Amino acid sequence: MKASKRETALALLFGGALLIPYQMIFGALIPNASGKLGHDHTGFIPAMLDGYNWFSVNGLFSVPWFTPAFCGGLPAFPHPQNGYFSIPQWLAFFVDPLTVLQITLLLFAYLGYVGMWLLLRDSFKTSPMAALLGATLFAFNGFFAYRLAIGHVLFHPIMLTPLAAFLLLRAVNTGGRLATAGWLSGAALLLAYGMISGMGSLMPAMAFALLLTTALHMQQTHWRARPLLIWAGVCVLAVAISAAKIVASFAFLSQFPRVDYLLPGFRTILMGLDLLVRSLFWTPPDLQTINHYMDNRTWGLERHEFEYGLSLVPLIILAIVALLWLRQRPWSKDWSRPKTHSIVLALLILFPFAINTFEPHWNAFLKSLPVLGSSSFLGRWLVIYTVLVAMAAAWAFDALPWRNKALPWLALALCVGGVIAQNALTDKQHYQAQGYDPTAVVKEYNAVKQREDYAPQIEALLMYRDGAGRPLLHANRNDSLIVRQSPILCYEPIFGYRLGRFPWRPLRPGPADMSFEKNIFNFKNPACYVYPDENQCKPGDHFRLDQHAQLMKLLRYHPYEFEMSTAQKIANVVSLAALAGAMLCLLANLVVGIMPSGFRGTRHLGK
Repeated sequence: MKASKRETALALLFGGALLIPYQMIFGALIPNASGKLGHDHTGFIPAMLDGYNWFSVNGLFSVPWFTPAFCGGLPAFPHPQNGYFSIPQWLAFFVDPLTVLQITLLLFAYLGYVGMWLLLRDSFKTSPMAALLGATLFAFNGFFAYRLAIGHVLFHPIMLTPLAAFLLLRAVNTGGRLATAGWLSGAALLLAYGMISGMGSLMPAMAFALLLTTALHMQQTHWRARPLLIWAGVCVLAVAISAAKIVASFAFLSQFPRVDYLLPGFRTILMGLDLLVRSLFWTPPDLQTINHYMDNRTWGLERHEFEYGLSLVPLIILAIVALLWLRQRPWSKDWSRPKTHSIVLALLILFPFAINTFEPHWNAFLKSLPVLGSSSFLGRWLVIYTVLVAMAAAWAFDALPWRNKALPWLALALCVGGVIAQNALTDKQHYQAQGYDPTAVVKEYNAVKQREDYAPQIEALLMYRDGAGRPLLHANRNDSLIVRQSPILCYEPIFGYRLGRFPWRPLRPGPADMSFEKNIFNFKNPACYVYPDENQCKPGDHFRLDQHAQLMKLLRYHPYEFEMSTAQKIANVVSLAALAGAMLCLLANLVVGIMPSGFRGTRHLGK
């Protein structure tokens, strides 16, 4: 049965009420009790100010291809983790970075709640209580909240996965070309947002989660080609919308491939299951256990890499339903010939776990694949199980033999209370001990917001050194943009976690427009990192003396002239056309949907 308007309104209000304990539990970590943030905010917080600098000079829709703020000149839009076109960055045009984090936390937790409620109630036809339970579980998943606390703000689009799945299944179940195209476009826009906003490394995982959700829906209804074609259409359109970002990112990454990093995985299947179950339903084990369970590591893995917690509630519900099922003596049935569809679904469910299990030949195969092979850790794909377990708990809740109508509501209240209580009581010392101090950047942000004559500029380069005069990777090194300096050894994982791939020489501390050996300026030409052939240079080259005008434009946050590849020019056109087409289809579908029934003939064109 479809949810009524009253039921929908109550569900939305319930989700809003959940934000109160949510803010009390997780909002207290951004910042923590010491006023500090997670260590990876050392890159994100200064990047927000850098984005504001570009916006203050060029306006909202001008593309920041490059930035002077870090490493003596870097790609901006071509960087796969640049979040200029993201909701957190656009919020930073109006409010300070700490407020941005709080709004992002609550907004995307709520969007995750709404998306999961719609997916369960509308697409999978669960009861209202089951939908509320699944939505609550997903909203409180540890991946989003703790990642945001540690500094992985650009993973926020993962909370849009259930909403994208809902729109995709709307496209599957609707009639008429306009409605199908409209809902498909909506799902594609959400998936593309993940790439454009800087979550490129998780875009394949988000697309896979949509495939898994589609397969689960077909398992409940019937297997046919249309849902898979709709899913493929969503992925193709999302790639088209984000083509400019994808082509630019691959052009940049191709200059600094990460193939030399080992790809860690679970040492054994049992260790992997233990780690996954603890991470999903309780808390991750201690760091010693985590790193013992993981083989083939380059670096030690920290707690936040395994924060997925949905609480014990779904485990208890699933265990009760499993026991009831076993009482029905399922072994007495004929299980000798499972259906092909069930095998396919099982393989899809196991895939995120499989790619995180270490076996030398399997690991070598994964390292040979595009995208996956350049990863240093595939554990983030396990976030797919937060979607799956939340949905499974909702279905299990409906499978319980309720004796009267009041019991499900009482059970729901106990379950929601259990989720809140476990999250409130979970040890958060790891996050309370984080030490990045955002005070200087926030203070500078508030100061420049008050200045009508603000003109951002990078004037010099800075090199931090230790007491012995050796180069130092200072924890707050990216903050130096507040004093109009670009750190030579900036925080930039593309060049390696210790900048092992960064061609920083011959940069030196001093004025950015200082000229020295070989007739060059003391600043990198970031176009050479992305389009070296088109600009007759190689990655790491500096601005030449005849490029003084281009250098000064970059230092003052103005666009400067450079050559793009032919592929980039084509991708730019494809992105604009696909974005316009998708938005028009979605808007037309929504407009027709609210029209009086007598005027809706066009909605079913082609039916």
